[in-house]
Amino acid sequence: MLYMKRSFIAISVATIIGLSACSTKVSSSTSMNSPISTSVTSEQEFLSNLENASTSQILQKLKESDGGYTEDCFSVLTNRLIKFPQDTLYVLKYDKLMNDKDFQQLVLSGIKTELPYRGSDEERNTLYQYLESITTDKEYGQIASDILGEQAENKEKPNRQIEFQTEELGQASSVISIELPQGWKIQKREQTQRAENKPLALASLNPSYPVYDIYDKNHVLVGAVGYSTYEPYEGDRDSVQIVYSALRLGSVYRFDTDNKYDVIQTTERGTTALTTVIFQDGANSEPVNNLGVLAYDNEKECFVAIELEASSVSESQALEIAKSIRF
Repeated sequence: MLYMKRSFIAISVATIIGLSACSTKVSSSTSMNSPISTSVTSEQEFLSNLENASTSQILQKLKESDGGYTEDCFSVLTNRLIKFPQDTLYVLKYDKLMNDKDFQQLVLSGIKTELPYRGSDEERNTLYQYLESITTDKEYGQIASDILGEQAENKEKPNRQIEFQTEELGQASSVISIELPQGWKIQKREQTQRAENKPLALASLNPSYPVYDIYDKNHVLVGAVGYSTYEPYEGDRDSVQIVYSALRLGSVYRFDTDNKYDVIQTTERGTTALTTVIFQDGANSEPVNNLGVLAYDNEKECFVAIELEASSVSESQALEIAKSIRF
């Protein structure tokens, strides 16, 4: 069945009370309810009636339609899926009309096409995450996979390639790969802003290289990532004290590797570890403790330092970010 341009045609629409947000199981037999027919001559009126119909009733009208108003049907079905995913999936799974494979494919393809244009970014991300979580479910896995389709591939990938490019001669540049939670962003910080984001300052890092601020899905600053080279001492390229000497010894701001340095990943070229970042602006002020991530590469003789707001980022999130770092 092909999509056709919406036309203002008269069509009978059943108006019944929609699915309740509280219900979790809806009988597919609702499509057999006796409809109250209304002659509809405007697209706006047709859409209004659809929004008050049950999911099964919408499927019935879509099945009966010769192509008119199909976009409206897909629009309402998609909104219904976003608002009440469990209820809607139940109907999409068990309504008798969905036994027709061609019709099923039409419905799922229509919803998939509408998804990028319906709901807020947060609502869509929540739905995507839910659908992804049930792709292996025996009951709804296939429907979830069909709806995601290319949308899952086209979603913004959490992987970030960060280039630490110096403007000074003789300083090497490097590209770091890091994965962040879905919806998080990385933004290059201007040099003039470096001291303004305390305690996310990374103030002790080599000023020749940029610092990147990390924002969560609500565009709240929750962290920062910086980069620096280091010089081995007497051939030692792996000692924590030597690699991170620029970060460990500050009296106001430091990565406290002496009290916490939990290695979570080791390769021939270095380690990745979790630590604590301490910021204390004055002897009488209360210290601020944040989550820290450190990773180095002894072949390139460089390291990455990440600070994450402990009040906004969980330890499990910090661990996943740490595991994803690649030089």
